[in-house]
Amino acid sequence: MLKTTVKLSHVTNLSDARYASAMGIEMIGFCLDPNDEDYVTIETCQEIASWISGVSFVAELENLKGSYHDLPEMFSYVETSEPQLIQTQIPAIYFMDLYNIEIDEVFGILDEEMNVEFAMMVIKAPFRKLKLLADRVYQMARSHKLLIQTECNPWVIDYVFENINPYGLQITGSKEERPGFKDYDELETILDYLAAD
Repeated sequence: MLKTTVKLSHVTNLSDARYASAMGIEMIGFCLDPNDEDYVTIETCQEIASWISGVSFVAELENLKGSYHDLPEMFSYVETSEPQLIQTQIPAIYFMDLYNIEIDEVFGILDEEMNVEFAMMVIKAPFRKLKLLADRVYQMARSHKLLIQTECNPWVIDYVFENINPYGLQITGSKEERPGFKDYDELETILDYLAAD
């Protein structure tokens, strides 16, 4: 059992999905953008999903351009940076990647999105930028179910929950070194730290 909601993003293999499920992660995301290095087909998503239970699945269309409307029922959410293009009844998670945006622009973006309704939001930002935005992001976390994706170490996690107190965290999966062979040391460190006492 984890102390907060965790979403594992860009899952590409059954090993990550099974590990996430066993560790109490609530959401597993599959990247459906063919231009992304972590792209997985719908068929692969369905095959992985058939082996695990107790989690929600997210169709990650983060930077995919154009409309997308034909998602299978296995998905509980669709995550995108352009929610207006999603023609589906599946609840949307709004994805905001702030890594390559100047800080002045970020304040404007956050102000614009403060009152927009989504099932959830994800803010992906480097920790140094997140610290500068902490007050604004804190306000956003009061009105939205907000997941934060940033550097994952215990000190950063403590800062995020003390100063922003989001709904949860988003972390990223990794590729298998070979089928069935994975190094979980980094992920295990974070999840152990997040484990309920």
